[in-house]
Amino acid sequence: MTDHDIVKNILGGDKTAFSELLEIYQRQILAYCARLLSFHQEDAQDATSETFLKVYINLASYNLNLKFSSWIYRIAHNESVNIIAKKSKIYIKPLDDQLDILFTEIDFDKPRKEDIEKILSQLSVDDRNLLILFYLEEKSLREIGEILKISDNNVAVKLNRARTKAKKLVK
Repeated sequence: MTDHDIVKNILGGDKTAFSELLEIYQRQILAYCARLLSFHQEDAQDATSETFLKVYINLASYNLNLKFSSWIYRIAHNESVNIIAKKSKIYIKPLDDQLDILFTEIDFDKPRKEDIEKILSQLSVDDRNLLILFYLEEKSLREIGEILKISDNNVAVKLNRARTKAKKLVK
């Protein structure tokens, strides 16, 4: 059953169908929010809960011509950014003691998740978000554009800048 089928079932009155969406997306959205919020678990759980609440409330306004995963990630992105704004600071994940021995280079053509996560906390929210969506969530440029409401070309430019900043942090 596709996401669109599940959404149609929910809108058609199937009260159990929403639990299918939760089962499919809850872990992904929680992991995404946790990464964006520098692994501040309580805030990530809050952002995830708010995301699913907004999905439920606004499901009737969802455009079935768009990819559902992009829509839900956009909501999760907004909820995470709202939490950051409310706290008026960006959470910084404490760096491991091991980070004194930094990598000489990260191969962004074949990224290792561990390498990327170690430098995410040092980047701006926007740069961190782009790298998370592209490398860790494995979203396409088009999907990222839909999530962030920017063009594919703009995503490519911003992703390249974020990649460059990340490489400088590692060196």
